[in-house]
Amino acid sequence: MKKGLAPVFGLILGMFLAGCQSPTLPDPNDPKNAGVMAPEVLRRNLAGAADAFFDRARHREITDAEARKMLTDYATELLKDIRPNEVQPSQAWEYAEVLIAANRFADAEKMLTVALKNPQSEDRRVNDSLRLARCQAMLGDVNAAVTTARSTFSAAPQEKAPILLAILMEVVPAGRGKGADGALANLLTDAIEQGRQVSVDQSTESGKRYLLALPFHIRRAEQVISELRAGGNST
Repeated sequence: MKKGLAPVFGLILGMFLAGCQSPTLPDPNDPKNAGVMAPEVLRRNLAGAADAFFDRARHREITDAEARKMLTDYATELLKDIRPNEVQPSQAWEYAEVLIAANRFADAEKMLTVALKNPQSEDRRVNDSLRLARCQAMLGDVNAAVTTARSTFSAAPQEKAPILLAILMEVVPAGRGKGADGALANLLTDAIEQGRQVSVDQSTESGKRYLLALPFHIRRAEQVISELRAGGNST
């Protein structure tokens, strides 16, 4: 996977792109799909779109940049009838994921703020806080992003798994070069320790994958920390 895909794949972390056949995507402009889609339908459609577009990129039918642009355009179409003020708080995080894919970070920030007032679980608190941090960084408020990301450090070891990867691949790239690279370097340094504290079930495939990938993510994080402290801009 090319490094340029990291921010997009942070949104659909854990989804595997498999198979050579691209699924048929629901047409947001089809009359039978008229009206506001339920949030789970929006997310399912978005996942299908990501599956299709990045599968085509993987097979060199289109470029990675074209796949990202197609996903953004598709998410924008999915959201055209959404009225943010009418979204139920319990559904806010689901709409936020699609809003992020559509690059509507200000709207996603509002949705995630609503969702975090009463998170449905500790897992949702951690994941939604990390998504909010990314949105804040994208919008230029890097110090707020750092504070929001650090709020996840209080999670129990079994809930810490998303922290290092999200900070490395989403929060730091979104905030880099906006006047707070030192704070991002410190955040990423502490996120490495969060990654080491994660408790996983080593008998499960997901647990095994986490432990196998952790050294790679730590090495990459250490490289980025060095670049941030040196004022480098490579990604």
